[in-house]
Amino acid sequence: TEYQRFLENQFRETFGFLGVPIQLHFHANS
Repeated sequence: TEYQRFLENQFRETFGFLGVPIQLHFHANS
């Protein structure tokens, strides 16, 4: 949804410096 896209963008803005492992962890638990 549009809201989920917003959350994902905010997440990347905040935690992007931690790199891909965080993205994988986030998607694995969504």
